[in-house]
Amino acid sequence: MDKGNEVMVVRGYLDRAGRFTLRRSRSTTFVRQWPPVKTSDVAIELLDAGGNVLHRELAEVTRDITCDPGASRRLRVLAHIELRDDADTVRLVRDGKLELWRAEIPPAPSLRIALATRRAPKDRKVQLRLNYSAASDQAHLTLVYQWGDRRFRPLYVGPPAESMTVDLRDMPGGDSCRVVASYSNGLRSAQDATAAFSVPRIGPTVAIASPGRGFVHVAGTPLTLEASLRDDERPGGPAYEALLWTVDGVESGRGLVASVDGLAAGRHKVELTYLADPPTSTGMTISSRAAEVATAEEWEAWDPMR
Repeated sequence: MDKGNEVMVVRGYLDRAGRFTLRRSRSTTFVRQWPPVKTSDVAIELLDAGGNVLHRELAEVTRDITCDPGASRRLRVLAHIELRDDADTVRLVRDGKLELWRAEIPPAPSLRIALATRRAPKDRKVQLRLNYSAASDQAHLTLVYQWGDRRFRPLYVGPPAESMTVDLRDMPGGDSCRVVASYSNGLRSAQDATAAFSVPRIGPTVAIASPGRGFVHVAGTPLTLEASLRDDERPGGPAYEALLWTVDGVESGRGLVASVDGLAAGRHKVELTYLADPPTSTGMTISSRAAEVATAEEWEAWDPMR
């Protein structure tokens, strides 16, 4: 990767003693949002081979919030700087003088990732083969599963390995799925992706979230119905308006939430259907008992001002 337009992203912790600990850092050619830093006592700098400062950017410094009582105060540091071809070293400085951290800019890493087979096995466990350049102690690998346009789910973040198995049992399926990999040698990154492969579709899942099993309804009072729906394989996500509620065979509403009034005492069949292709449905039976006292609808009208 040419250094032009490559942005190094340095992360780490700064303790009360002024010691900086590097975390997972990387480089990228796309920065979604540059940290909006107006003032900071920490800056990141690029130096040439002679030690001269070529460029400087302010770093974002925020307090690290932890739940540990009595824990020492620690700061998070996030710094972005665009690399240059004549840059030899990168460093963090505080107050323009105190050097917190320094590292030589390593060569751009390389990465290749491939599948053992072009189709996911029946157990949905996919074997990956990786080939990457020399790694440092700070090297890390990120694997992301993609099953559609802009549809991603993280699989793994951790040390790199030449052979890995990823479990796709709970993942959405499709005809053009792939695993996208990003490898950082500690400071600079490389990306690659597998060839497209097919994964059997799992289809949508629909369930009645409320009322729950064993719920007893009081006749004459409103009954609220709530649904849960997952349809990750549908382009654009779930179509909540395609949820159809019926009570005793009569349509009672559409969408994630519906309400039914005037149910008489007895047993009632509640059904929820997702009008997909093919449709998916579920149902339950609820009991409605007569009220032991008069409900609000049976109260006599009265004027509270009298």
